[in-house]
Amino acid sequence: MQDLSSFGHASGAPDARIEIVEFIDFGCTQCARFTETTFASIEDEFIRTGLVRWRTIAFASGRFRHSAFAAEAAECAAEQGKFPGMQRALLARQSEWSTIGSPVEALARIARAANLDGVAFDACVRSERHRARVRIHKTVALAQKIYGTPTFLLPGGGRALGALPLDQFRSLVLAELAAGNTVRPDTLSGR
Repeated sequence: MQDLSSFGHASGAPDARIEIVEFIDFGCTQCARFTETTFASIEDEFIRTGLVRWRTIAFASGRFRHSAFAAEAAECAAEQGKFPGMQRALLARQSEWSTIGSPVEALARIARAANLDGVAFDACVRSERHRARVRIHKTVALAQKIYGTPTFLLPGGGRALGALPLDQFRSLVLAELAAGNTVRPDTLSGR
């Protein structure tokens, strides 16, 4: 069994009834759509109320241009406690960094807009110190048989794939809560 609790970034109460693990690739348009259309409501209804802990594991699937660099940039934002804001910004502004020759300047602009310390962010990105972490996240995703994004691992052993509409995702969460599934990420195994 693989303990996922040391990977990615978690939000919500540590003692929430369930934890959902989201695997994303910052270049994925479905990931952007889910974040734009569904996640805010899930966050308000379940994460902020203490029912759900949410863990995001960002990796570069190899399908999208510059997504590894974006994942490293998000890890640099995490050093400043700003992973969630940078995640939203990277997904919302994909066209600014994913379609150009070099994403360095675009990612720096996005970081500034997300209120990061630009000097610290630039130094972190240049250091490439999170490159290994991003590669490890890809290894973790493959071990969990994650081949598409976004993929959500559910506490009862199920999974959901894609930018599900709010009503459908809400139903999944409510079913997990009703079933009393309390499986934590440290008990998930490769599926």
